[in-house]
Amino acid sequence: MRSLIDAEARQIYGQDGVLKLLHTASASDRLAHAYLMVGPPHVGKMTVALHLAQLVNCEDPGPGPCERCSQCSRIASGHHADDQAETLLLNLM
Repeated sequence: MRSLIDAEARQIYGQDGVLKLLHTASASDRLAHAYLMVGPPHVGKMTVALHLAQLVNCEDPGPGPCERCSQCSRIASGHHADDQAETLLLNLM
């Protein structure tokens, strides 16, 4: 299976407000029970969602996910049992 998070594209650009909100909520232990990622294609919804999954499951959390522990590695490779990436394609005619 192909890695869900490209090793060369770990940086998330243009989503500073979203990342700040998620990191602040995580640091204060006030994450919501669900987040809905919506928007046009190719704006980083899946990347932010996978970053959030790593942030929540990281074994060695700091200001963000460590990306080195087994939890972060399994989420990045798409092999984590509790993380499922779903893509919904709609044909509107």
